[in-house]
Amino acid sequence: GIGGARAVRHQVQLRRLDLACDVFDNDLEVVMSARPGRAGFSLIEVMLAGVLLGLAVLVLAKMLGASSQGLSVGKGRTVAQQLALQRLESLASLGPDRVPACPPSPGCRADFSSLTGPLGTADGFACTRTVLETGFARQQPEAPQGAFRVDVATDLPADPNQMSGARLLQVSVCWSREGRVEQVQVSRLLVPEV
Repeated sequence: GIGGARAVRHQVQLRRLDLACDVFDNDLEVVMSARPGRAGFSLIEVMLAGVLLGLAVLVLAKMLGASSQGLSVGKGRTVAQQLALQRLESLASLGPDRVPACPPSPGCRADFSSLTGPLGTADGFACTRTVLETGFARQQPEAPQGAFRVDVATDLPADPNQMSGARLLQVSVCWSREGRVEQVQVSRLLVPEV
């Protein structure tokens, strides 16, 4: 009957499962017999793991060094930008007719490794100053390490007839990083009130 056929099918399925388990047991024995009587890792496996771990640590250390150098560059640029904006705002608040007549200048950086000469003074105002990172100003244009050179230059606008009494105010801030001179410049056109 139906119950007997079901029992036969069940027995056939059990035999297939039993054969599959025997095959798995045989494969497992082959794998285990590749290293008979040994547990753990071989010396070569441990050495290879150590080399890979060492390389990973070396790559991480290099990435950390590069990121800290990037932070240092960003910090210098941020401080220089703040100094330039502060100087620009303080001079712009005087108005175009009271801004010191510092000579025009393309900036404080001559090239990537040197500074231009100092701008001198105008109406008793030092057009070139050295500002320490702490914020203290010095009159000497020579910048010690960790200091910023701030140059102020004024000029007439491109078409002085069109804007009578207007002055172009430019502030350049330079600093040295690893033997390379960096520069930030900001400028503003000052127009007299009508």
